[in-house]
This record gives sequence, C-alpha cells and structure tokens, in this order.
Amino acid sequence: MKRFKMVGLSVVAVFALGAVMASGAQAGKFGTCVKKASGNYTEKTCETLASPAGSGKYEFVPNAKKIKFFSQGGETKLKGAAGEIACKHGTDEGEIINATENIDKFTFYECSLKPFELPCKNAEVEIEVGKGKTAKKEKVGVIITFTLKSKLVDHGEKGPGGKKEPAEKEVWNSMQNNGELHPSGLGEGPWLAAFECGPVPFAVSGSVASVIPAKYVSNPKLKSAKKPKPGKALKPTYEEVYSATGGEQGQVTTYFNPETSKVESGASIQEGTNLLGIEKAELEKGFEILDV
Repeated sequence: MKRFKMVGLSVVAVFALGAVMASGAQAGKFGTCVKKASGNYTEKTCETLASPAGSGKYEFVPNAKKIKFFSQGGETKLKGAAGEIACKHGTDEGEIINATENIDKFTFYECSLKPFELPCKNAEVEIEVGKGKTAKKEKVGVIITFTLKSKLVDHGEKGPGGKKEPAEKEVWNSMQNNGELHPSGLGEGPWLAAFECGPVPFAVSGSVASVIPAKYVSNPKLKSAKKPKPGKALKPTYEEVYSATGGEQGQVTTYFNPETSKVESGASIQEGTNLLGIEKAELEKGFEILDV
C-alpha cells in the first residue's frame, strides 16, 4: 500500500501578479515613464537620473489609478515531501489598485496530485475543445483561489514571512490572503485556496514571494498587450519567477490524511513562471501611453 502522508503542497502557486517596474530610486512601484519638461530622468525608460535634478526630459509616475490586467502561466509544480500537485496552466484577471499592490483571483487548470494521479479541483468551468466545425464545449475541473492581495517588496524590506529580503537591486512580489474568512473542508480561516484531490480536502494559508527578473526592474518600458484567445500565448508586459531558491516560500498546506484519519499540516514549495499583460485601453484611463 502506498503511503499517502502529504507534507506541504501550496496552491497559491506561480500565477501572482506584477506590472511595469521602475529602476533606481523608484524601484518597487507600478507606474510608467512619461515625457515631461524639467523631468528627473534623461531617457524614456527612466533609468538614468538627470544632473542637475530637473534637467531631464522624462519622469516616472507611480500608479494612482486602478488598472485591470490578465495573466497567463505555464506548468506549475507545487512540491511536498511525498508528491506534488501539478497544474498544466493557469490564468488570472485582476486589478492593480495603487503603486505597490494588486487584488486578484487565479484559476488553475488540469491539476493532479502525483504520484497518485488524483484530479484536484474546487469548481468546474466550460471550455471549448477542438477547432472549427468539430469544436465543442465541455466542463473541466479547476482550482480557483479566494481573493488574494499582493505587494511589492524592495531590498531593505522583509518579505511577508519576516525572515528574508530581496537582494540589492532586486524586487519581489509577495502574495497573501485578503483577510476573508471562508469555510474550507478543514474549518474556517483566511485561506489562499481550498480544494479537493480526489476525496481528500486541502486548504492553503501563508504567503509566497516571487523574484522579478532584473530586465523588468532596470528597463521599465510600458507595453500594452492583447488578451490571448484560449490556447494562444500571451506577449507579456511583465514576468515573475517562483522557485525554492529565489524569493520567499512561506505557505502551509492543511489536509486530511486518510491513512492516519487526522488533519495534518506542512510547509510548501512551488516552482513556475507567470506572465502578465495590461491592455492599452486600461492604461489610457490613467496614463499617457509610452510607445516602445
């Protein structure tokens, strides 16, 4: 008989959010670089400070508006000591609410608990399968998170776990629950997500922080993107990476262990990449668009 003891397995996963980042003194803020007389930067990416101050032609403007966005992620591995929850892809539509924070809800598709191959879900959605005249709609199981919030973390600041911080010139995006209490299969709490793999209930709490690649921090060009059709790749405005060695892992997964007939908890580790796009129409509501 295979042992079913699970330690960990997070489902907040890799599809956290981000947006255009600014470099230098502006690191860790969502915003855009706009053309402005007497600005503090010399070029349209707001990388080089003008000397003297105010002699530049560009200025970085932190986001003060709510901007909707969508994201797309590939394979996500949520690792525990005795297996992993593997999701083939995920999507999200959320909102940047100010210069450092987002609110969002993620949907993960085709998830299963390995090595037991148990399907994992908490809802079903209808998708289109096939093309043209042979296309048809069918329901598939998905994992949908509760409403989550994220916050940018700079060098010199601690992650949500309070133990680690970004390296110099590095920015993290941290993801936590939004303070809502939801009934899961394991009691009420401010969970990140609650779902079942086969007959076994899981609930995820805690936090996780991704690393934003340097190219997005040091070269904050604002780009708009088209929302991809199902099965099509997203040309991203932004990217972030989750791993066991970068950022911060602070999730706890609570689950019912059918072998011991007890509720158990354990730490979580996740790996994967998230891509984010912002439609031009949304950006135009609050910004002058920077053409790149």
